Parts: sequence; structure tokens; C-alpha cells
Amino acid sequence: MEKFFSSSLSIERLKCLRNDCTLNDCKLCIEFCPYDALVIEANKLNIKSNLCTNCASCVGICPTEAIKTDGFDANLFIMGELAKEVDEIKSKTLQKTLKLKCTNLGACLSSFDEQNLITLTARSNRAVEIDTGECEKCPLNEKNHNVLNRIKFITNETNRFLKTIGMDKNIEILNTAAQDRRGFLKALFGQAVAIKEAINFELPDIKTKIPLKTLLLKNTLKDIAEKINLKIDEENFSFLTLKQISDSCTNCRSCVEFCPTNALFYSSDYDKIYFQSGKCINCSICDSVCKDNSFTKLNEKDLVRFMFDKAVPLIEHTIIECDHCKIGFASKQGSTTCPSCMNFKTDFASMFITAKDLEKTRS
Repeated sequence: MEKFFSSSLSIERLKCLRNDCTLNDCKLCIEFCPYDALVIEANKLNIKSNLCTNCASCVGICPTEAIKTDGFDANLFIMGELAKEVDEIKSKTLQKTLKLKCTNLGACLSSFDEQNLITLTARSNRAVEIDTGECEKCPLNEKNHNVLNRIKFITNETNRFLKTIGMDKNIEILNTAAQDRRGFLKALFGQAVAIKEAINFELPDIKTKIPLKTLLLKNTLKDIAEKINLKIDEENFSFLTLKQISDSCTNCRSCVEFCPTNALFYSSDYDKIYFQSGKCINCSICDSVCKDNSFTKLNEKDLVRFMFDKAVPLIEHTIIECDHCKIGFASKQGSTTCPSCMNFKTDFASMFITAKDLEKTRS
């Protein structure tokens, strides 16, 4: 398989959602890969090196940034470009427009996602353009146009969000003439090396599953909070999620225990469950592990809650001691027996029949 870049892809196992919960069925990267190079083996995500072209088109679609390439990092690129703008010397050499194009970046444009592009566009002093001129003839779009469609989607989502919060900024989509295949691949290889050498600082080692792109976005919104709308009325965005828990919740604790980013957590006395939209990555693990289907997904409308990780109480339980096992549980409708004991009594009812009662049933 012809390689796009000399760099290689890798998977950070501890960030991949498939490692957190066997019930999680995240297949975003698998379904997106143009060459079917990503597969699940023994319930773990793996890369088939004989099929992978190192195109890195799958990088931007991963919600936890578990897929990495050593040739290009969207967060690193964004911080590098913004750093140039505040550098007294480098800022004088910059063009008025920052053009994002695969042959300029040395990476597929789908290495970005909408959070990356919002951060870049909102913070940058320059106009931002995305050039999809190479996409139509790109080998990544030969089977279908998933890669091109995603690039257009994240660009449109970025523009929609910026308009919603009242910013007079947007990304313009260009479609300049494409190079021939040889020139295209040569430009990709050369620019990938140049970009990597030009950036001389490293990303911080984030000890959390909350992706760096989300942390950068939240910091960006904090910096411009006085200039934007902080309430979102009708629009919905994939990175702004709110949860709701119905009364069917039995307080089994599975959702809190399996949440990879601690977006769900308990009060000190375990009678309330709280939710932080700023930490939620929309992985739906809580939905998967909830046996009672108590979760409903809503749209977060309050950017202040998102930016500052403000907690929202989702449900409050009445905790009492079970008459039988003496363990605390969430009482429903005045019940004094926990669900485990109730189920045990139902499933093994014959064990609780005395010989005298058994004799009566026979007579």
C-alpha cells in the first residue's frame, strides 16, 4: 500500500474508549478509514500496517485523541501558529490569511476536528481558509467521499458555532486547482518534514482522558467570554452535551465508575449524582452500562457550565438501610428491601418455604 507520509500512526491504549468498557461500541475511526486498516481484535483497536497509508485522516475523528501520528499534531500546529502571532519578529513575516491545505500542512485536513478549528479561528488575528482543491482527486476519496465530506462538515460546524456565539469570524472554503498525483505526494512528504522541524516545543503531558482539543477550546471561550453569547438557544453541537437521569435509576453506581473522564460523580454521601458537561466527551458509556436505561441525552445550552466544568445535579436518592442485608440502597416508593435482596427472594423463593408450609401445599 502506497504511503502518504513517512510518519506512522499509533494508538494510546489508555485513551481508547474500547479499553474502558467492553460494552462500549465506538467504531468511529474504523468506519471512517478509507482503507479498512483499523480493526478490533480481542476487543482492542489495532492498526493493520499492510493496509495503513499513514494518511492520518482518522486522527481528528477520535473523541479522546487516542490515535496519534508522529508527523503532525493539530493541537501543536494551532499553538505554534498562535505563538507566531504574538512573537514580535515572526508576526511581521505572516500573511494576512492562514491557509489550511494538505500540501501546506503535510497532513490530511481531517486531522482537525471542529474544536480545533474553533480554537484556531476564534484566537487568530488572521483570516482562516480551508482549501479542498486536492480532495476531489485524492486517493482517500476514491472509494467514497467520506474524507472530503468530513472536512466540509467540521468547517461548517465551526462556522455555525462561531455565528451562534456572535463572533464575526468564519472559515472560507476554497477549491483551488489540484496538482498531479506525483506532485501531490511529493508536496505532502516534504511539507510534513518541514512542519515537524519548524515547531520546536512539545505538548504538555495531559494526565486525563479529557482531550487537549477540549481543554484548549474551553480556555479560548474563557478568554473571549465577554465578547460572545454564553447561552445557546436552538442549536446543538456534538461537543456540548447535557445528561438527564430518570427516576428508574437504582443508584447502582456503574455509570459513575465507568465514566472515563469523571464527568459523572457522586456527592460525599452518595445520594446525588452530578454531571459536568465540560468533561463529557459524548462516548455514551454511561448509556451502555445503565441496565435501567435511565439516561437521556440533551444539548448543553450554557457555555459557562461547559467552560468552567460547573456541576449539575442529575438525581437525588433517599438512601436507607436494607432490612435484610443491612447495606444502604436507594429506596423507591418507601421500599425497605434493596433490589438485590428482592431479586434473591424472587429467584430462590423455594428456599424460604418451611417444611410446615410445604406440607400444607401438598395436602
